[in-house]
Amino acid sequence: MRTVRAILRRAATVRSAADLKRRVSSLPVLLFKIAASRHGRKAWSRNTARLVEAARKAGELKPEPGKKKIPPYRIFWSWDLNSSCNYGCPYCFYSSKDDSATLFLSPRDWGIIWRNIYKKYGRCRISVAGGEPSVYPEFPGVISAIAGAHSVEVSTNLSFDPEKLAGKVDPGMLTLNAGFHPLYAGFGDFLEKAGKFSAAGFRLTVSHVAYPAHNLEKIKEYMKEFNRAGIPFIVQPFRGVFRGRRYPDSYSEDEREILREAAETEQPLDERVKVSRPPGAASSEDVNRALRRHNLLKRKNLHKKCRMGQMYAKVYPDGSIYRCCAPDARKMGHIADPGFRLYGTPQSCESLECCCYKRMRAGEESEWMRFWK
Repeated sequence: MRTVRAILRRAATVRSAADLKRRVSSLPVLLFKIAASRHGRKAWSRNTARLVEAARKAGELKPEPGKKKIPPYRIFWSWDLNSSCNYGCPYCFYSSKDDSATLFLSPRDWGIIWRNIYKKYGRCRISVAGGEPSVYPEFPGVISAIAGAHSVEVSTNLSFDPEKLAGKVDPGMLTLNAGFHPLYAGFGDFLEKAGKFSAAGFRLTVSHVAYPAHNLEKIKEYMKEFNRAGIPFIVQPFRGVFRGRRYPDSYSEDEREILREAAETEQPLDERVKVSRPPGAASSEDVNRALRRHNLLKRKNLHKKCRMGQMYAKVYPDGSIYRCCAPDARKMGHIADPGFRLYGTPQSCESLECCCYKRMRAGEESEWMRFWK
């Protein structure tokens, strides 16, 4: 506790631009974790605001208007708010229940941090996910605190009360990407929640994984009901092994027909959703080819110039920022550091092979711009 007070007291004594620069450059991530504790939260809010204001006066937060002239013409962030989830879907790669490394801050503190980002780069698009972000403490308040300055979309299982979020956030500031998981949610209850958000004016898209253990015939019913409600519905074929059989190759012809029908009747929310779904699917092989695109796109990538880290960044639950989501991506800093900056120019890729179809390779904008709308 003595250490906590000493660090916070030191942060509160910033006197000049030179002093700020020296302190920010050496500010340990430990401060952010300590500040999120029960003892440090109130002092953290006060001193973070002080640091941000001092940085602004010192010229450290001067916006970079040049970013708006660089494709895709605004900054995109992927933010995993937490690691834990209240579901345990067998087809999900993110099945952790451990939030021990997650950075827990109040809505006010997150608002200060993302306003800092706004002052540097203007209005950004932030994709919030997890884990399941709605289990994060004061989740509605956190989203409300950042949605005013930025365009926000949240990937969620809709396991929370819609009124808790609808009453805090302007519908025009938020998009919901809702996942329907029959192993944990009844269809009627999920449809009712989705309908409440849609009726309140929120942009909403529902996705569903065609897991072999599900009754895939019910997808037809889901399509009918969501179309009736005017809610875009996307079916994602399962990729993985189930009972010793590899998918999507092992779907039966009847199951493939259901997937083709779903792909052809989707009502996309906008162009960004439209291009994210499997294209066309006029044959069985088309379905498989669309779903294997990540593997097919693997090719030599080392040292190629990429705008990831310049126009996009990935924020992990502990607040660490990486230039992209690749396993060997370069760490850039911490989201709560007032002095953090994105790269000013495209940087060489650290990955020997890149399987991301949305990668921002410099000079190849025609291949990826449609994914960043």
